[in-house]
Amino acid sequence: MNNLPNNSYWGYDNFHSMPLDGIKPNTEDATRWVESCPLFYRANKSYDTLSIDRTKTIEYNFNGIGCRGDGISEWMGRDKTLLTFGCSHTEGVGLTEDKTWSYMLAQDIEASYINYGRAAQSNDYICRAVLSVTERLKPDVVAILFTYPHRREVYREDGLMNYYVLGSKDKPLTLHQNDYSDEINRFKNFHIIKNHLNNLGIKFLYSDIDFYEGEILDKSVDGMHYGEMTNRRLADKLYSGYQI
Repeated sequence: MNNLPNNSYWGYDNFHSMPLDGIKPNTEDATRWVESCPLFYRANKSYDTLSIDRTKTIEYNFNGIGCRGDGISEWMGRDKTLLTFGCSHTEGVGLTEDKTWSYMLAQDIEASYINYGRAAQSNDYICRAVLSVTERLKPDVVAILFTYPHRREVYREDGLMNYYVLGSKDKPLTLHQNDYSDEINRFKNFHIIKNHLNNLGIKFLYSDIDFYEGEILDKSVDGMHYGEMTNRRLADKLYSGYQI
């Protein structure tokens, strides 16, 4: 019971978010592929689209493990290290890297950082990511922006994963989804993460989507995600928690 599940969705070496069936790189679906592919597929690569940002005005650079942020060798060599987790609001869709809250917080606490935010992901993903990578990487600080609670990860009988959001068609969970169930799931994920990081002696900073969207100050280039000032507001909140 203490070991991580034995499949490619769990564990540091093969960790990735759910791939979408039939989406291939270098096709008209390339934007969705970059969003959903295994992390190692985009390692050390750059793209000019990500998720809904198709303006091609931003270069999205990914490090050796397929994340935005510092390279893994640079990260490992620093005295203070930070991992951030969340959805597209954390990954920084529509934003240059220096305008993301992850980058700003890293600058505030003078740490090297790796951004494990992934577009369209859930609190289930955040919990899975934290459990999969923190014991190996052993960061000094973990910061999380918890996302919309109606998103879920569900495993099929063949071991593959389905991604579920409220209102999705052909998803049996739609019949059982409700606000109360969503909040219970968010509560469980939060406390699993909190206890896990406490056991590892890692400082835990967090906020949620309700705070983030509570005062939207600007938008990113895609017109849907939020801009530099909104990210600065979140980074300031997390930094205040760091100083306590």
